[in-house]
Amino acid sequence: MGAAARSAAKAFAYRSHSGFYGIVNSEEGYQNLVRFLFGDVRIDIWLDLDTLELPAKVVAAAAGREVDALYQFELLASPRGKLWYLTRRVSEEDSVACLRYQDWTPGTSRQFYLSSTFLSKTARVNKDRPSIGYSATVGIKVPDFEIARQLWVDEHFEGGYVFRDSLVLEAFFPEDGGDGSWRITSKWQSSAEPPAEFRVDLAKAPDGRVEVPAILKSGTQGTVEGRLRFVLSSWNPQKG
Repeated sequence: MGAAARSAAKAFAYRSHSGFYGIVNSEEGYQNLVRFLFGDVRIDIWLDLDTLELPAKVVAAAAGREVDALYQFELLASPRGKLWYLTRRVSEEDSVACLRYQDWTPGTSRQFYLSSTFLSKTARVNKDRPSIGYSATVGIKVPDFEIARQLWVDEHFEGGYVFRDSLVLEAFFPEDGGDGSWRITSKWQSSAEPPAEFRVDLAKAPDGRVEVPAILKSGTQGTVEGRLRFVLSSWNPQKG
């Protein structure tokens, strides 16, 4: 018997076959590889979906008939100060995570793995800044609703979003002489609230991983609620 299967980290990239940022000389691929080989922190990004409601106008138009739709979950993750993405999942490039409405069971929760990123102290733009950070932009596209297997376009506007916002996550290095914990802050860019703050000690975590959640809720008709969840773990600890 072989070893048990293990999930691998994934990054999603999309570039044309030319230029400095193309597939042949992929800047995204290179930056992901460097951080994978020499990075300090691994972050697995998950979306936990708790509520998925149809818009009232769709329910009224259906009048009891079957409704279906394909919800698409986008993610763009970029490190601070860089002009490219470490991972990129958007509907136009057919790389999104998807959920069919008919497969949704109200009162349950669904988990979607979105991607993994690796961050490196040595890749900081400002070497004097005692933290590493990046932005995770999450988008949930307005689906093409079907009523009784017929496309319903009465209230359709191409390219619309049920939810779209960017969450900035910043990890401050353990302080010299401190308890070895990282200070993590997170904040949705559209929010006027101060950043949420967490203290995590990756070395003392039971399985070497800690979770940092961020509540996600749409303000649209047809509510979508859940959490963007970051699973942090030390990476390449033998470097130090």
